[in-house]
Amino acid sequence: MSIDLFKNLCNKWIDFALRRSRVVLFIYALLIVGGLWSVAHIRLDYMTDSFFDPTTHNFIETKKIEKEFNIGSGEALVVLHADDIFTEKNLRFIDKLTLQFENMKYVEDVISLTTVNDILGEKDNFIVEKLIEEVPSGSDALQDLRKKATTNPLFAKNVISPDGKTAGIIVQVSEVPELLGGEKRIVVENIEKILASGIPAGMEIHLSGGIPLSYYYSEFMAHDMSIFLPLALVLMIATLFIAFRKVKVMAAPAAGTSVSLLFTMSLFYLFDLPLNNVTVVVPPVIMGCIVGDSLHFVMHTLRKRGKDKTLLLASSMRELFIPCFMTSITTFGGFISLVSSDSPAVRQMGAIAGAGMLIGWFVTFTFLPALMMQIKGLGGSLVDEMKVEDSDSGVNRLLSGICDFIIRYSKIIVIAWLALGCAVLPGILNIKVESSLLAQLDSNSQIYKSVVFTEKNLTGIQLLHFSFKTQSENGIKNPAILRQMEKLQRHLETMPEVDKTMSVVDYLKQMNKSFHEEKNEFYVVPETREMVSQYTLLYGEDDLEKLVDSGWSWGLVTARMKERNSAEYIRILAEMRGYVRDNISGPFDIEIVGPTVTEAEGVTTVTNGQIRSLIQSFCIVFGLMFIMFRSFSAGFVSMMPNVIPLMINFGIMGFFGIRLDTATSIISAVTLGIIVDHTIHYVHGFGKNLRKTGNYEFAMRETMMEKGSAMIFTTAILMCSFGVAIFSNFVPIFQFGLLCTGLMITAMIGDMLVIPALAIWFKPRFHGSDAKIVDGRK
Repeated sequence: MSIDLFKNLCNKWIDFALRRSRVVLFIYALLIVGGLWSVAHIRLDYMTDSFFDPTTHNFIETKKIEKEFNIGSGEALVVLHADDIFTEKNLRFIDKLTLQFENMKYVEDVISLTTVNDILGEKDNFIVEKLIEEVPSGSDALQDLRKKATTNPLFAKNVISPDGKTAGIIVQVSEVPELLGGEKRIVVENIEKILASGIPAGMEIHLSGGIPLSYYYSEFMAHDMSIFLPLALVLMIATLFIAFRKVKVMAAPAAGTSVSLLFTMSLFYLFDLPLNNVTVVVPPVIMGCIVGDSLHFVMHTLRKRGKDKTLLLASSMRELFIPCFMTSITTFGGFISLVSSDSPAVRQMGAIAGAGMLIGWFVTFTFLPALMMQIKGLGGSLVDEMKVEDSDSGVNRLLSGICDFIIRYSKIIVIAWLALGCAVLPGILNIKVESSLLAQLDSNSQIYKSVVFTEKNLTGIQLLHFSFKTQSENGIKNPAILRQMEKLQRHLETMPEVDKTMSVVDYLKQMNKSFHEEKNEFYVVPETREMVSQYTLLYGEDDLEKLVDSGWSWGLVTARMKERNSAEYIRILAEMRGYVRDNISGPFDIEIVGPTVTEAEGVTTVTNGQIRSLIQSFCIVFGLMFIMFRSFSAGFVSMMPNVIPLMINFGIMGFFGIRLDTATSIISAVTLGIIVDHTIHYVHGFGKNLRKTGNYEFAMRETMMEKGSAMIFTTAILMCSFGVAIFSNFVPIFQFGLLCTGLMITAMIGDMLVIPALAIWFKPRFHGSDAKIVDGRK
C-alpha cells in the first residue's frame, strides 16, 4: 500500500510539473522576484569572532575584561618608522594623526607619544604631566625627550621602540554589537583615508594590529568571492555549451542551477543569518554541487527516443527521481555533519548548504522539466531537436575505450588503486593540526608585511590577559599580590614569544621611584597599602583604568605576543599555566584569557570538531548508500573508490606541508557527500542494466555510455567551481580550491575506472538481480 501511495504521489507530481508547466513557471517567477529581494538584503558580518564559539568560558571572560577595563573590542596599531622619530616634523605629524584618530567615530581611545603621561619626581612628591605638552624644537630638547621616552618602561616597546626609530599609535575601537564588526571596518577605512593624505619625507608607515589583520582577512575573502562566483558561472556555462553545443539545451541546466542557488542564498535573509568569512564560500560550492542533478536529467532525457516530449520527460523524472534524491541526500549528509561543529559560522554553512542540496533536487524535478516543456523549437521529437550524438561523439569513443581498458585490466586497476591508498599513508601520518591567521595571508600582501615589520621593530600584536581577581575591595593594593604580579611579568619577559608586559605594577614602581627623587633603588613595588593608595591619589585613575578596576579588586597583567600558529600557542599557554600553577599564589584567582587564547584553543577545537564531522559524514553518507542499494557487496563496491580519494587528499597535505586547519579540515566533510554523487548514479544504473541480462560486461558498457558523459562534464563543472579558487592570493581559499579540484579528479577516476573494475572482478550481488549471475564472457 505504501509503495502504491508513493507511486501515486510521484505520478501526480510529474503530471502537475509537465501538464501545468506554465503555472509552475509562473509560481517560480514570483519566488525568483522574492529571492532577488532577499539576497539584496543579506547582512554582512565582518568579525572573525563569528568563527569562534561565543559560549566558551574564555570568550565570555574576554568580553567581560574588554567591558570592565574599557579597552574596546580590539586595536589598530599605526606604526611609523624613520631614521629618527624625535624630530620636530615627525613629532608634529604624530600629534596631528593622534588628534585625527581621536575624532573618528567608534574610537574608544588613542595612545601615542603625545597622549601618554610622564611622572616627574620631587622630594616626597611627584607630579604628572603629558610626556609632550608642546613639541620641542631645539636639538637638545629633542634629545632629552628621546632619552626620557626610550628609557621609560611605560613607553618602550609600547609607543616607541628602544632605538627611537619606530613609534606606535594605538587606536582602541569601541564595540557596537549590532554592526557585526562594521565599526572596526569603518575605523580601518578611516585610518587608511587619513594616512593616504600624505606622510613626511623619509617616514615609513604600516597599519597593523588585530583589527586591521581581521579586516584585511575579510577583505581578501570577500574580494576573491566577488571574482570567483562570476568566473565559476562563466566556466559552468562554457562547460555546458561544450557538453550540449546548443544554447537552448544548455539554458535548461544553467537556469535550474541559478534558480537553486538564488533560493539557497535567500535562506540567509529568511533566517536572519549574516554572510561571514566562512559562509561566503557557499555560493560557488553549492553551484558546483547542484548542477550535477540538472546535467544528469538533461543528458538522460537526450538519450531517449520518441516524439512526445511530455512522455519523454515523464520517463526521465520517474527513472531519476530516486537516484537524484539519493545523491542530494548524501551530499546533504556531508554538509549537515558540519552542524555538530563548535564554530557558529561552520554550523551555519553546513545548515544552509545542506538545505541548498534539497532545494536543488526539488528545483530539478519541478522547474527544470517545466522549463524544458516551454523551450521553443522543441516540439515533436526531442531526438531531432536536442539529441547528443552517440556513435560519432568523441566523448562516447573515449567511454568505449575506457570500457575496453577496464575489461582487460580490471584486476590491475583495483590493485593499483589499493597500492595508491597505501602509498599516501606516510603523508597522512605527517599531517600537522595547526592554524595561524597571519600564515593564511599571502606573504606578499601589505598587511602581512606590516605585521612582520611591527613585530620586528616595535612590539607583538597579539594580546594575552592574566586576570587577577581578589574577593575584597582594594585587594590588588596588597603589596604581596602586586609582587606576585611582578614575578609573573619577569618570567613572561624571559620568554622569546613575549615582547612586552604591562600591569598596574609598572606604574606603581615608576611612581615610587619618582616619589623618592628618581632614585633607581626605589623602582620597586611600594611597601604598604597606604603608599599605594597615596600614589594612586596623586596620579589619578585615568591611565590605570585599563589595568585595574575602579574598586581595585581585579587587576590585569597584559602581555603582547608575537604572531604564532595555534599549535605553538597551545604549547606556550601550557607552559604559562604550568608556571602560574607552580609559582604564583596568593589570596586571588588567576586565569589566562584573551584574543590569543580564543584563537589558539578555538582553532584547535574547531579543527578537531571538523575531524569529528568527517567521521559523522562518512557514517551518514555510506550508511545511506548501503540502505539505498540494499546490498552489502554493492555498498562495499561503492565505498572503496570514494575512501581512497580522501586518503590521497590527506596524503598530499602531509607530503606538501599543508596544515589541517580551519579551512582544510572542512574539505573532506563537505566533499565526501559530493564525490559519491557519481557513484550513486553509476551503481544505480549498473544494477538496473545488470537486472536485464545478468551480464556484468554488458551492464558496465551500458552504464558507462548512459552515465559517463554526465559524469565527465559534471566533474568538469565541479572542478571549475572549486578550481577558480587557485587564483586567490588568500592561502586558505587557494588550498581549498587546489585540494578540492584534485579530489574531484581522483573521485572521477574512482567512479569511472575502479567501480566498474571491482564489479567485473568481484561480481557483487545487486538487489533484484538474477541469482544466477552470468560471467561477463558469456
